Amino acid sequence: MEKEAQKYHLEVLNAHSQKLYNDLIYEHNITSESLKEIEFEEGKTGRGYFALKDKQKYFIEEKIVKEMPIKLGTDNMELIYKDDVVIKPINPTKFKIVPHHRMTTKSLITSIAPFTHTQPNHLTLFKIVGVAAYIGRTYICFSSKSHFGKSSFFDVLHALTDKCPVFKPRSVPGLLNKLNVTGNIVFDEAQGCRTDVREIMEEISQFVGGGKSVYINGAMKAKNTKVWYDTHLQSITYLYNNVDHYKNPGKDYFEFMFNNNKAIDNRFLKLKMEGELTQVFSRDFNIPLVAEENKMDYIAIAKELLYLQELKQTNNYEREFRASNFLGLKGRKKVIYDEVTWVLDQFCYDQKEFDDYVELLNTCISGYQDMVGGISDQTIIVDEEMVE
Repeated sequence: MEKEAQKYHLEVLNAHSQKLYNDLIYEHNITSESLKEIEFEEGKTGRGYFALKDKQKYFIEEKIVKEMPIKLGTDNMELIYKDDVVIKPINPTKFKIVPHHRMTTKSLITSIAPFTHTQPNHLTLFKIVGVAAYIGRTYICFSSKSHFGKSSFFDVLHALTDKCPVFKPRSVPGLLNKLNVTGNIVFDEAQGCRTDVREIMEEISQFVGGGKSVYINGAMKAKNTKVWYDTHLQSITYLYNNVDHYKNPGKDYFEFMFNNNKAIDNRFLKLKMEGELTQVFSRDFNIPLVAEENKMDYIAIAKELLYLQELKQTNNYEREFRASNFLGLKGRKKVIYDEVTWVLDQFCYDQKEFDDYVELLNTCISGYQDMVGGISDQTIIVDEEMVE
């Protein structure tokens, strides 16, 4: 396996993320709506908030919450509360990765997951859109052949940032607790989810995709969930295969999985990507060593992504290129399209390269529309809406 590709082997990245992120507790992990004064079975008391991460419950003292995110370390107390094992951090440390600009956007995107592919331009565009989702606020659906590498890239991005979980929701709390305020939540093949999970997924997609900065929980009876969730910079992405992958697409395809499919279509930009991943992944190298050797490179990428996120939010970048072939989108889809071309503008060396990638983006959008147009006799109506 090539040396540069080894750096982004998922086992290598998992070794890195386990060391850097595994024992982090973020503010979005807090499940208590208000300050609690708790007496545990051991007779110990405390004032603070409950938090939930990876099915483990924590009790975060009031004085510590303002320091979040925190790194737990090894000095923790195990307590019992209402039959739950609760971890109480004793001496956690404050954790923060600071934005820092040290590479071009082209080198950033090119360096992440440099895997071989039958359609390298499609893979590059896919990575550009994925980065746009992380640094901005986008609502995007990707379809492709099953071996394109969709989930692999977002798995890589999650290992580098801890803010891009890729999963198929199994429960309502499991879904809601993945909302992370300033990252991207990626649903992989979510069509087969349980009805209650699918309903909350639809509600979140409508609220957040509609521009709301706060999601009000529609499933308050679900255990370990909150009344409201901060979503002011939350992106949402759906991944699934092309129509011909499914036996009954008129029933099972993404276009028909929700109660109000038209409302979802209004909020999400949909792209059909081409090609297949040809990278051969092997384990014939020292995985922990490669992870350790490249630790600072991984952190540099995380810092660069945060820099771009800051640059986007402060509107401190003036576009260099003006393409004549922008699609005539309106409303929310136009906003998402502009988020993607904002990153494209920084990625491209010259006007021609920019025009070429914009044309490829347009082709992926129209290719999706052509694909779903023949699913069945059902008509998918697209209403353009004004942005709220």
